[in-house]
Amino acid sequence: MPIGKFGEYRINFYIYCDIVKYSVMKKVFIVYFLLQSVYLFFMPFFSEAQDDKKKKILILHSYHIGYPWSDGIQKGLSEQLNKVSNLDIYTEYMDLIRNKNEESYLEKLESLFIKKYTSKNFKFDVIISVDDDAFFFLLSRRDRFFKDTPIVFCGVNDFKKDYLQGYKNITGINETKSIKETVQLAISLGKNASKLGVIGGSRLAEERNLNAFREAISKMKINLKIVYLTGLEFEDLISELKAFGPNDLLLYLSYLQTPSGKHFESDEIIKIISEKTDAKIFAVNDHLIKFNVIGGKVVYSFLQGSYAAKMAIEILNGKKADQIPIMMNSPNKYIFNAEALQLHSIPKNALPKDSLIINFTTEELAKRWKETVVESFFGYDLFKNHGTVMLIIDPKTGMIMDANEHAKAFYGYPKLIGKKIQEINTLTEEEVKQEMQKAKEYKKNFFKFRHRLADGSIRDVEVYSYPITLRNTPLLFSIIFDVTEKLATERKIKETEKTIIITLSLIVVLSILSIALLIFYLVKKSDYEKTLLDKNRKLEEANSKIKTLSGIIPICMHCKQIRDDRGYWNQLEKFITEHSDALFSHSICPNCMEKFYKDYLGNEKNKT
Repeated sequence: MPIGKFGEYRINFYIYCDIVKYSVMKKVFIVYFLLQSVYLFFMPFFSEAQDDKKKKILILHSYHIGYPWSDGIQKGLSEQLNKVSNLDIYTEYMDLIRNKNEESYLEKLESLFIKKYTSKNFKFDVIISVDDDAFFFLLSRRDRFFKDTPIVFCGVNDFKKDYLQGYKNITGINETKSIKETVQLAISLGKNASKLGVIGGSRLAEERNLNAFREAISKMKINLKIVYLTGLEFEDLISELKAFGPNDLLLYLSYLQTPSGKHFESDEIIKIISEKTDAKIFAVNDHLIKFNVIGGKVVYSFLQGSYAAKMAIEILNGKKADQIPIMMNSPNKYIFNAEALQLHSIPKNALPKDSLIINFTTEELAKRWKETVVESFFGYDLFKNHGTVMLIIDPKTGMIMDANEHAKAFYGYPKLIGKKIQEINTLTEEEVKQEMQKAKEYKKNFFKFRHRLADGSIRDVEVYSYPITLRNTPLLFSIIFDVTEKLATERKIKETEKTIIITLSLIVVLSILSIALLIFYLVKKSDYEKTLLDKNRKLEEANSKIKTLSGIIPICMHCKQIRDDRGYWNQLEKFITEHSDALFSHSICPNCMEKFYKDYLGNEKNKT
């Protein structure tokens, strides 16, 4: 069929369109491929460029995680630095309380930092050093690594501007112990005291604390006997403490290391000292105010970290460290332990104005709960109305300080708040206290308990308990889940599994017994078959022997002996006995009698 001119033009047009379309697609594909290749090639550089936009900061701690002073500073640092976006934070702990501050150890740390950072052309925008050791470590090695990097220090005891002679781009916060103010306060609160004991350890920082004390009291008029409990081994220190009575005063500077090198954790030694003396104990560091330590005007670790972070942020924003003045006035604060004040009958009106009270007694905490805690509890409304059972507990006594609405409904007690958790928990009071202490010290935060409800029923619960601090008051925040039905289901599943396992075990045992019996039967059957075969063989042999008697038997025509298969001649009786079951009974036939016993027969006849 002819296409015609129009049809020909149309076909040619379609072919042309296909050619154009193919050509365009080909070009698009080539461009896409080239762009993709360029992206893949340069992507690492783009990523590095993005990373380079991030500011990098190193926090170098002298001590270790878990040391309360370091943790307090870190908390202040984190609160401020977390406000800065696009910031990479690196944190290192030199661990110099638990390791001797020796040159060989410091050299190993130096090698580690060089390997981790400077060998990779890693550059920090600012370094924050915490406490003396980290600060002097950086100064002595600054030319070898972290050269010219701005440094912000905090926690450096009695900082002297001479320390920075020859160095640039460094600022920070001085740490000066308020020893004079604390001693004066102690004397005013212990008017009947006769002596003042000073407790100090053998670390470098502790020796500096002792020197600061000597300098402070040299400018004071003190009518008390000063007893230096310094440079003593642990046993000697405990022995000396026995001489201090309830009216005497003790100033605890720090005692974390003995002259022989024995190390103590901060809380551990404070607890021991508190238990070994009835004297009034004062301190000059905030993290030491616990157990029976009353307090004093103390170096506030949180503010040290907070101010250092603010200085670092200024540097990140383009300010030179040398343009930021060093804070020589240490941000110290009067802080007191409410429990110790009550123990020594010290009224709060005897304390300086604007003093911070921590560790409230349970009674005070309950009395002032709303004004001291609730208002500072971020998300309190969320807590009160949450659909999960939640409690806030005083770890010292176990008293329930607050409970959300769901907790009240779950337990059903008319007055849940004010009740002790020991009254609800089925464990003994001592066991509950031990578990709360574990939660308080971060040793454990998950528990499985059995709780008693108001109606007397016992419920299985899983408790997640975390230490929190509200207005400097340590508490436990507990989240409780009722798992009674869950455990009941699990028990049923376990019982079912147990039944299945027992049934399967019985089946297996019976199967084994059946197999054993079958094997026994087969063995016996084999033995029986073997015996039967043996008997059959013997019978066949006998039968074969019997059959030979029916054949031709070679017999002597004179003596009548028979020749056997082996060629021996046997008496007729013997041969037949061996080849059959027949037995012979010997007798004399009449013919033989006549033939062989003729004379005997004649004599017998004559007699008759």
